[in-house]
Amino acid sequence: MRVHIYAPAVGLAVPLGAGLLLDVDDAVLEDASKYADRTDTVNVGSLMEFMARELLLEPRPGAPADARRMVVSAGPAGSYEAGFRVHGPGLMADVEKHSVGYRIVRLLSAVHDQHGTVRKALAVGSVEFRDMTARQRDRERIQQGLDLVASQNGYLAMWDRYQELEARHIRRRLRDFGTIRYTDVKVESDGRCAFTVDLGRAQPRTRAALENTAAVERVEIEAAAEVPASVTDTAMTDREWLVASRAQKLRAWIGEPLGYDSVTEVLRLAAAFNSQEDPPPQGWLYLAHRGDQRRLDRREKAM
Repeated sequence: MRVHIYAPAVGLAVPLGAGLLLDVDDAVLEDASKYADRTDTVNVGSLMEFMARELLLEPRPGAPADARRMVVSAGPAGSYEAGFRVHGPGLMADVEKHSVGYRIVRLLSAVHDQHGTVRKALAVGSVEFRDMTARQRDRERIQQGLDLVASQNGYLAMWDRYQELEARHIRRRLRDFGTIRYTDVKVESDGRCAFTVDLGRAQPRTRAALENTAAVERVEIEAAAEVPASVTDTAMTDREWLVASRAQKLRAWIGEPLGYDSVTEVLRLAAAFNSQEDPPPQGWLYLAHRGDQRRLDRREKAM
């Protein structure tokens, strides 16, 4: 048995008694894939549970339930106010101060821990992780917009505004995913298609998602000879985008990613529907959004 004695951590910008929130964003979710099992990075909720197990100690016997403990060392400035490092038995996290609290900026293996050369302390109090991924921020913005509209206008105005907010969210997802050029496609058995693609110009987050399909949420990808304006246009307002996307007649093949082979540069997709025409021999891949558009159409007609 090894026993470690730590002095109390003094000087955090946010008192632990008031509740310390450590923000977790998309970069941390990607970073965690190097240290956690796939089941621990399926979504940000499972990641926060993983970090709680790795970085936080349960309260001492008889202590309040929110008196969680973490071993910390001061940041480069020599104080805890600007930032600090959390030390776990197998994982460490670098934390920095920002305008409203603290955020985790990097995860790293505990093999890099400088035992004996860094002075460590014990922080005790209410410590929680907070989801600050882009998806969560989008949800909060939509809710804030709904709350504002509901307080200023009637029911129909609220739904009209909600349509625009959701359209904005869809457009942001399309931009974040980007477009991928494919030069050849082979139709395989069971509705699968093998696309020869160049992911060299793809968004880094998009490439990581396609290479590790088991660790991300379910997505659908469209294949078409041309990229529709609803994917590329950034000049239209959200209301104009709703009208223009509704008028599009472009037909596209839709499938779900099965995996990417970086050696052969082949991305395999499983057809999302049985009664689809084969994809064009060359064309573009982009995030499917026709289902989102149909849902918005139905809601607008119901209004």
